[in-house]
Amino acid sequence: MIQPRFNFIAGAILLSISTPLLSDEQTVETLTIIGNKEDALKIAGSAHVITKAELEKFQYSDINAILRQVPGVYVRQEDGYGLRPNIGIRSASSGAERSNKITLMEDGVLVAPAPYAASAAYYSPTAGRIAGMEVLKGPAAITEGPYTVGGAINYLSTPIPYELGGKIMLESGSNGALREHVTYGDSQENIGWLLEAYNHKDNGFKSIDFSNNNTGLDKTDYMAKLRVNSSSNAKYYQEVLLKYLNADETSNQSYLGLTDADFAINPYRRYAASQNDQINVQQQQLQLHYSIDLNDDMRFQAVAYRNETARNWYKANTIGGMKLDSIIDAANGGEADAIALLQGEAQGEVEIKHNNRAYVSQGLELMLDWSYEHGSVSHNFDIGMRFHQDQEDRFQAEDTYLQSINGGLTLTELGIYGNKASNNRLTEAKAMALFIRDEINFGDWTFSPGVRYEKVDVRRQEWSAPERITTNISKDKANRQDEIIPGLGITYQINDNMILLGGIHKGFAPAGYKPETNNEESLSYEFGGRIFMGEFFAEAIFFINDYDNIIGECTTVSGADCSEVEDGTQFNSGAVVVNGLELVLTYEFSTASDYKLPLSLNYTYMSGKFETAFDNSFFGDVQKSDPLTYFPEQQGQLSFAIEHNAGWSIKAAASYVGAVCTQVTCERTLNDFDSTNAIFNLDLVADYELSDRTTVYLKVENVTDEVNITGRHPSGAMVQKDRSVYVGLRVTI
Repeated sequence: MIQPRFNFIAGAILLSISTPLLSDEQTVETLTIIGNKEDALKIAGSAHVITKAELEKFQYSDINAILRQVPGVYVRQEDGYGLRPNIGIRSASSGAERSNKITLMEDGVLVAPAPYAASAAYYSPTAGRIAGMEVLKGPAAITEGPYTVGGAINYLSTPIPYELGGKIMLESGSNGALREHVTYGDSQENIGWLLEAYNHKDNGFKSIDFSNNNTGLDKTDYMAKLRVNSSSNAKYYQEVLLKYLNADETSNQSYLGLTDADFAINPYRRYAASQNDQINVQQQQLQLHYSIDLNDDMRFQAVAYRNETARNWYKANTIGGMKLDSIIDAANGGEADAIALLQGEAQGEVEIKHNNRAYVSQGLELMLDWSYEHGSVSHNFDIGMRFHQDQEDRFQAEDTYLQSINGGLTLTELGIYGNKASNNRLTEAKAMALFIRDEINFGDWTFSPGVRYEKVDVRRQEWSAPERITTNISKDKANRQDEIIPGLGITYQINDNMILLGGIHKGFAPAGYKPETNNEESLSYEFGGRIFMGEFFAEAIFFINDYDNIIGECTTVSGADCSEVEDGTQFNSGAVVVNGLELVLTYEFSTASDYKLPLSLNYTYMSGKFETAFDNSFFGDVQKSDPLTYFPEQQGQLSFAIEHNAGWSIKAAASYVGAVCTQVTCERTLNDFDSTNAIFNLDLVADYELSDRTTVYLKVENVTDEVNITGRHPSGAMVQKDRSVYVGLRVTI
C-alpha cells in the first residue's frame, strides 16, 4: 500500500529513476502540451491557449471565470470561488462532477488527487497563481490520458525568469478579500531558480443563521523551482528541473443550499445546521523533469512525480435523520417539519461527517520527440510511456449534534473513525499507458494519426471496523481494463489565411473497481476551419460525441438518489449522442489616435440526448431523448477593451450560460425544482500604468449584481457570487 504521507526518501528514490526538464526559454516549451497560441492554430484538432497576458487582464482567482474564454468547456458553479471546480468538455461527465471525466494536469503532470482510483478532483491548482492554461479537445487529446472522452486541461505554473527579477501583486476588496502574489527568481548560464508565494483570504459572501462564523476561505501556496542545465554550446544540451509545491486551504464551505422560497428572500443565506462546515486541504507536489537534445531533430524527456493530498471536509450529512437533498426536497414540497428544522425552529439531530481522505499519486513518464524528413514528406513523432500508481484512503467518522430551537449545535456523540465500511476503505490503482502520434506534413496537408493504450488495475477493500484486519474485510473487489484508443486528425491549408481541419477518435474513461461496470466509450468526430487575416481570426468547429455507454457515479456532489447504494457506485447508463458547434472570433481595431479596441467572442451550442431508456439510481427513470443534466445548450462570452498608448485601459467581459436541467426528467415534468436559471455575468476592469513597472487597477465582478440559481446540487439552490469590487497593484521587480 502506498503510504498516505509525504515520504521524502521514497520520493527521492522514485525521482532518481527519472529524467526531465529545461532552461528558461525551453522550460516553457517542455512543460506545455501545446506551446504558444501560434502552435495551437497548427494542431489537427481543437486546441486553446490562455496566456499570462490574458490572465492578467482580469486578475481572476476563479477557474470558472477563466474557462469562460474557451468554447466547448462548461462548468457547474458551486461555491462562488471555483475552489473545487466541476468542469466538463464537450459532454464529458453529465453534471461535470468534480471534473472527473477530463484529464487535469499541472505542467504536463497528472494533478487530480487520484486520477485512476478516485478521479473526482477535490484538489485543483490554485487559479490565481497560474501563468497560463492549455485546453485540448478532440483527437489532439489522445496523447494526454487517461480521460479522452472530452479532453485535457493543463495548468502552467510560473516559469523561472530569464533574469533576476519577479513581481508583486496585491489586491483588496469586498467581503474582506485580500490576495498577495509574489514571485522572484533568476537565470544564469547553467542554473536558474524561482520562489513563489500566493495567499488568498476572503470572509465570504454568505451569512449563517444564528452564527457569526464566516463563509470564506484562507488559501496559501508556496512553490520553489531549481533548474540546472548544460551550456548552450554543449554537444548534447541537457536540463534538469526540480519543482516543489505546498498548497494549503481552509474554507468554510458547505454542501447545504437553500429551498427556493428561502432563496427568493435571501439567496446569500446559510442554514444553521451548516455552521460548523469546514474543509481543510493540503497538497504537496514533487516533480523532477529532465530533457536532453540528442540532436537537432530528437529530444528525450522524462518526469518523475509524486503528489500527496489530504483533505477533511467536516460538513453536515443528515438533518433530522434525512439526507440533505431529501430534507431540501421535502421543504420545497411544503413539509412543515422539514422547513422548521432548516429554519432552526425545531429541535433535531444533525449528523456531521468527517469526510477524511488521503490521496497519493505518483509515477514516471518517458517521452521522445523525433522529427525527420523523407523527400517532400516530414514526420514529427511523439512517443510516450507512463507508469502510474495512485490511491484514495478513506478513514471517516460521524459526529452527532443536537440542534436547538435557536439554531445552536451541541455535540451529543463523538464518532468513531472507520467504524463501518462506507467510512473505512482503500481504493488503489496501477496503470500503464503508451502512446504514439505522428504528424505527417506534405504539401498543404497534415495528417496526425495516433494511438493510445491504457492498462488499468483497480482494487477496493472495505472494512467493517476500525482495525484493518482480515476478519473485518467486508468487500474486496478488483477490475482490470485494457483499452486501445486510436485517433486521426487532418488539416488542409487552402491558402495563407485559411485552414480546414477534421478528425475522429475514440473517447475513453476508465471504469472503477467493479468488473460489471463497463468503460465509458465514445466515437467522436469534429470538422471545422480557421481563418486568420491580419488582426482578424475566426474558428468554427462542429463536433459529435457518440457514446456507447456513459457512466454515472453516485457521489454526494452529484445529487443523485443514491440512498440504496454506497457512495462511489458506478452505473452503466446507456447510449448518448452529443453534437455541438464552437465558434471563436477575435479582431483588434486600431486608430490613428493611439487607441486599440480588441474584441473577442466565443460561442458554444451543444445538444446532448439519451438514445436509450433505462432506470438506475444515478439518472433515475430515463426515457429516450431525455437531456443530460447540467448541460447548457448555449453559452458564450463577449470581451472588449479600450486601450490607450498613454498606459490606461478599460476592459469588459460579458458572459451568458443558458438554463440547464438538473434532473433528466425536467423536460417531461416541467418541475421548477429540476432546472437552474440562465446566468448572465458582466465584469469590468480599469487599469493605469503609474510607471513601466507599476500598474494599479479597479475591478468589478458581477457588475449588474445578478442573482441566479447556478445549481441545485449537492443539496439545494446555489447562487453566484454577488457584486464584488477590488483594487489592486502590480509591480515588476
